Order: sequence, then C-alpha cells, then structure tokens
Amino acid sequence: MTAWIHVEDLADCYIGVARFGSKGGHYLAAPENLSVSQVSTLFAQAAQVEFLAPVFENKDKVIFDDSHTREVLQLQWKYKVADEVKGWVERIKELGTYFLE
Repeated sequence: MTAWIHVEDLADCYIGVARFGSKGGHYLAAPENLSVSQVSTLFAQAAQVEFLAPVFENKDKVIFDDSHTREVLQLQWKYKVADEVKGWVERIKELGTYFLE
C-alpha cells in the first residue's frame, strides 16, 4: 500500500506544521491509500487504453491513518488521485512523453 498526496495538499501540510505543529512533532500526510495496481488502473482508464494491472498484495492490510495530522494541523485534503489523473495524462501527452497508443 502506498500513500498518495497532491503537492498542494503537502504544501498546506507544511504550512500547518509551521502554524500549529509542536517542536519535534511527527505528522503523517497520507490522504489516499492506493496500491500501485490501483493507480495503474486509474491511469489506464484515463488514457483509454486496455491494461491489466499486476496485483501487488497488501498482505499485512496496511492502511495509513493521518487523522491525527488533520486534526492537529487543522487540515482538509483538497485533491484526490482519481479526480486528477485525467489531467496528468493530458499533460503527459502535451509534453510528448505519452507512449500508450
């Protein structure tokens, strides 16, 4: 399992740490728990290509819980991978690095 965070949400987290964090505090910023398989599938759907994602098992059932971070730093995550991935695919195409045809 991997935690995914948008760079703007991460920037808000850093600002929150500066404003509300405690000295030596540790804050987990992990708004979305998605496997590499799940993210690969989202990319394939956004690119409208057929793709069978390999399955990477989460044998230990790891889930990252950042509720403490959100509470202490008064954060609310703004972005979700599923909502952003289509824009990422379009940007990859614009850059000429798209190769899934």
